[in-house]
Amino acid sequence: MQLLANRAIITLSGNDKEHFLQGIITKDINKIKSEKIIYTLILNPQGKFLFDLFIFEKDHMLYIDCLKDKKEDLIKKLTVYKLRSDVVIKEEQNIKIYFSNSNLNEENCFIDPRNKNFGFRVYSENESSDSKGFYEEFRVDNAIPEAEFELKYEKSFPLECGLDKLAAIDFNKGCYVGQEVTARTKTRGVIRKALYNIYTNHPIEIGNEIINNNSSIGLVTSFYNNKGIGLIRDDELTSEEVFINNKPVKVKKASWYTD
Repeated sequence: MQLLANRAIITLSGNDKEHFLQGIITKDINKIKSEKIIYTLILNPQGKFLFDLFIFEKDHMLYIDCLKDKKEDLIKKLTVYKLRSDVVIKEEQNIKIYFSNSNLNEENCFIDPRNKNFGFRVYSENESSDSKGFYEEFRVDNAIPEAEFELKYEKSFPLECGLDKLAAIDFNKGCYVGQEVTARTKTRGVIRKALYNIYTNHPIEIGNEIINNNSSIGLVTSFYNNKGIGLIRDDELTSEEVFINNKPVKVKKASWYTD
């Protein structure tokens, strides 16, 4: 079990908390009753990524698992949207977030709502051992998109990173910020980018261009131990062998697109 030190928790309480979130997030908040934990997004009015959130309920409160570096920005954004709603937003200092690749059969151990093969998220007040690099290796192996790497603040469109395939978006729920752009993209079916696994024996770095037929078709977004994740324009990829830094590498579309 590894501590996810880059994540943090805030809580929502009050009679209007579900109704309040329903108008902001991309997932139907009511599904938390049946699914126990949901993965969802907050977008800007142009439909671009702002925050990704895991939300679960306990003791009549909603717990929001968010990126630690964006926690204050998230609280400010929620406060702006709150207006006169009966919602209390607080930071939670005691609960820590862990990743496990096996089910611990504990109350606050949830299978990752994005995909059944993405392991488990564990929320606990207890300290646990930290296996350095374990989660990052698992994440890159499975091409799991993460904020600040694949998901760029106010730049990424969620469908280009496959977040509709990862249960982050309900296309049948009510309105939310950025819904119009997201729905229009889905309806048109023109999604030119996708996440790919990269396999190489050569050193590569985040931001390196991915070259196919002498043209740049994407960028390396994450890298760990001779494996990486790349955001690639599907319609320009003609071979599983491409070039990074003038050296051949193999790429394969993330398996969860077809799970």
